Formats: sequence, C-alpha cells, structure tokens
Amino acid sequence: MAKKQIDKLCKMIKSVLTDKEFLKDIGLSASEMWEIMPETDIQKLCSDLLTGDGHADSYGRFSPKQVAEAMSMTLAGMGETPEEGWPVHSYKYVLNRLFPHLNIDIQARRYAGGRTLYLKMLQTLFKFERREMPFDPTLDIVLLDSNIVEKYGCNREYNRFYKLAKNNYIYEFMRIGVEITPFNTLGHIAGVHHVAMYMAKQLSKLSVPCDLGLVSGAAACHDIGKYGCRKDEERRVPYLHYYYTDICTERFNLPLIGHIAANHSTWDLELENLSVESLLLIYADFRVKSSRDEKGKEQVHFYTLKDAFQVILDKLDNVDEAKELRYRKVYNKLKDFEDYMISLGVST
Repeated sequence: MAKKQIDKLCKMIKSVLTDKEFLKDIGLSASEMWEIMPETDIQKLCSDLLTGDGHADSYGRFSPKQVAEAMSMTLAGMGETPEEGWPVHSYKYVLNRLFPHLNIDIQARRYAGGRTLYLKMLQTLFKFERREMPFDPTLDIVLLDSNIVEKYGCNREYNRFYKLAKNNYIYEFMRIGVEITPFNTLGHIAGVHHVAMYMAKQLSKLSVPCDLGLVSGAAACHDIGKYGCRKDEERRVPYLHYYYTDICTERFNLPLIGHIAANHSTWDLELENLSVESLLLIYADFRVKSSRDEKGKEQVHFYTLKDAFQVILDKLDNVDEAKELRYRKVYNKLKDFEDYMISLGVST
C-alpha cells in the first residue's frame, strides 16, 4: 500500500514541477527544475513523507513544519533560507498579501524561489490528502469544481474567488497558521463551510434558489478578517474581524461574496430581509463553536441549534436580561429557518 501511495504522490509532484505556469512563477526552465529536484530526490521525499516523520499525526496528515524539514536540501538549492524558517516566512508573506496594513517586513523578493516551491509543494500534498484521506470537516475545505459551478449557474464572482484562493495559497496559509499560532481559525472556517454547503446543496436539489458559489466563497472567507487584526487588537477580534473581512474581500474585488462574508453576525438577523445565502452562513456559524482542551489546544465542535444557543449564552460578554431577550429573538429566526428547511426534507 505504501509503495502504491508513494508512486501516486511522485506522479502528482512531477506533474506540478513540469507545469508551465508553475515554472513561469518560479522563474526556472524544466531542465533547471530537474537539476534542483531530480527524480531520485522526489522519490526520497515522497517516501520520507509517507513512511517517515513527515506527518502531523498518525492519520497521515502532512505537517508544514516537517515538510519544510524534509525539503531543506532542495529549498537550500533555491537560494538563501529565511532565518525564521520557511513555514513562518511563507505564512507572513501570504498574510501581508491579504492585509498590507500590517506592514510585515519579510524581504519577499529575496526568498521568492524557495517560498514558491515550498507553498506549491504544500498545495500538492494537501491535494493528495483530500484524495487519499477521509474527509475531515474541521480541516478540509472542499471548494466547488468547475462542473458544479457551470451546472448550477453560480455567480461568476466565485470563479474569481477560486483562482485568488489557489494562486495566493490561502488554504496552505491557514494550515501553516494552525501549527505556528495558538489559534485554529482554519478549523472553524472549515466547519462552517461544511455545514453551510451541506444545507445549501440540499436546498439547491429541492429547487430552492440558492447560489452555491456565493455560499462556498462567503463561508470560506467569513473569518478571514481574524488574521487581519493587529497585535494590540487581539482582545477585540470578535468585534473587529467583520471589518477586516470586508477590507480584504473589497481589495480582491469580491463584492457579493464579501458582503455575505462580512455580515455574518447574529445581529444581522435583525434585518427584515436576508438572502438564503446569508441565512445559511449565519446558521452554520451559529452551530460551529470552539473551546480549548486541558492543554490549551483549540477544538472545534458541532452543535444542534438548541445546544449552540446555550453555549453562546454562556460565553457572551455582559449578559443582562435585555441582551438575552435580543439574542432569543435572533435565535428564533434561525429556528424558523431551520424548521423551514426541515419541512422541505432537508437533513440538518
């Protein structure tokens, strides 16, 4: 089995390394790429990652840190290695692209070749994971493929979002973030995306007008603003991340996805009319919550709507009778929406 998986992964990596777009991005010819990473090195890398210490856990998930270690000699062949290491440098690079206001000095051009190779390798490895490993709703974000987008007539903005996410290595950035920061923002985003799309696909099959592309894009973006908060704003992340989500999606020209993503607060339910896409995101966000275990590690949980309501009440700041009443009203709106979906035959 290991031999079969090694061969599969080798084939995927070879295909990526000979891709014309990738070679253009990295500024090398095919022959130069093969000199830096010959076939024997690819074989060894795949073997090390799949049978050695290249996994983050016993389930075969790849660790960005360990991938960097396994590729250390190859990446050294691309030039200088950043003092902070490739995972931290690459994380800061993408963060700076998403939120230039953070003004992170990373000497981007100096390490461009190695960074591009490292991020592209992570992208390939995570793609391999999705093909070979069971789906994990707290880790995997399965974006819509072109067939579904075309079949259901999704807004063209989704295609722009998909390319931006891929070309800017957004998922890879979030996976690195889980390892190098105390936060599991990816876990929550992935969970919300899973719940929202699980409902959206059912509604769409029942002929309820629902743009799957907008739901997917908005769910994947809805907490991206958490990364944009400055160090001195950490205590206000729950309040400020909506603003930074809006700033980020506006920069990348995603007005519809950005509008739904940035307006996912429970209080937005107080508006009289919301699109089904907005309701699905708020509903999913309401049901996916995080806690920390005894070691301080952030864990993602999926709750029923009723149980989630109680969890939220327990965590709210400065809860008084008026605030609880206000929250109960918006909860009732979500309950009405859930009852409506169930009445149509949707499994929640």
